[in-house]
Amino acid sequence: MSKAWDTAIIKADANHPDAGRAGVVIMVERNVDGTDKVLTITLDATADGKPVKTVNAGADQVTIHNVN
Repeated sequence: MSKAWDTAIIKADANHPDAGRAGVVIMVERNVDGTDKVLTITLDATADGKPVKTVNAGADQVTIHNVN
């Protein structure tokens, strides 16, 4: 289960317009059973000029690295 301030990477093979980008989780919407449903992520700027932006991604599209 993820939480705000965890780092997230949108999987490179995900069907998502920002696949391969990384950022910080700012909000998590959960299913009734408590599992992650949708994560709101602030993506970092990239070296090739893609700006910082906030996106939503399904839990199955994201790899989470927990911050303790």
